Amino acid sequence: MKSVLVVLAVFLLIFVAVLARNARRGEGKTLNGVVKADFVTHVDRGMDAAMEQEWEKKVSTLEVEMMKNPKDISLMLQMGNLKYQLGDLASAQEWYERILSTHPQDAPALENLGQTLYEMGDFSGAQKRWRAALAIGPYEVTYLKLADLLQEKFPERKAEIQPLLEEAIATLGQTPGLLTRLGQWYAGEGRYQEALSHFEVAEQLAPDNTTLSLLIEQTRAAWTAAEAEATP
Repeated sequence: MKSVLVVLAVFLLIFVAVLARNARRGEGKTLNGVVKADFVTHVDRGMDAAMEQEWEKKVSTLEVEMMKNPKDISLMLQMGNLKYQLGDLASAQEWYERILSTHPQDAPALENLGQTLYEMGDFSGAQKRWRAALAIGPYEVTYLKLADLLQEKFPERKAEIQPLLEEAIATLGQTPGLLTRLGQWYAGEGRYQEALSHFEVAEQLAPDNTTLSLLIEQTRAAWTAAEAEATP
């Protein structure tokens, strides 16, 4: 009898451990019934108890409002954003997907879902949603986040960054942020002349940006060093 109890106790401990792991790692189902294994479902936003209680109160208030307007996608977006701010990534994902199930061209939902999936560790999913959001409404921040995603998570595809940022500049015009990011890509490829020209134009647009002055100085130094090394 004791051996049976011991086996049951061990089984219970294993079961509880699996539940705890799943609660943190996203082995649940989305609204579309797709199992999201090995993705983070919750992150700590560093809120103290009082702040978290305040945000939870906002959720409760919104839930009451949504009972009156259950199909209001603006309220759904607010709920997804509240859940995201609380670090409840799985719930935020579900609310954004609920919007997209009936309004697949909703750019804010696509953008926010992309950010949520990125924090969950679903980088391919994040890329897909951000590209879809850009196709609907070009937005500089989304272009920059997508470029960083390719650089950091898909280094074998870094060649895609140049046409992506050139598309952004052609669509949105020259901005300090886009020019700087493209200049950094050129510098990383050892194409210092192109990098320098982009940094200099960016500096003309944002003369008070001290970071650009530093980038220009560093690029000139790297260019000089590269030319010296190439000289026999």
